[in-house]
Amino acid sequence: MDKRKLENIRDVIEELSLEEKKEFFSDIVPDICDASLTREGCRAIFEKKLSGSRYLEAFDELEAAARQIA
Repeated sequence: MDKRKLENIRDVIEELSLEEKKEFFSDIVPDICDASLTREGCRAIFEKKLSGSRYLEAFDELEAAARQIA
């Protein structure tokens, strides 16, 4: 894995406005997960990284809201 490439991605994300970050994480990241992983695989990544974190609860809320919109 190319660490420099990942660091560049992180730097670009950090430079985004708050609104752009919200769009990225709510629209683009789920699309990447859907295209590249199974739902279970994507969730496992979030659970491993965020176990015990308030973000996991927010992820569940975001997923539920997305289902209501669709």
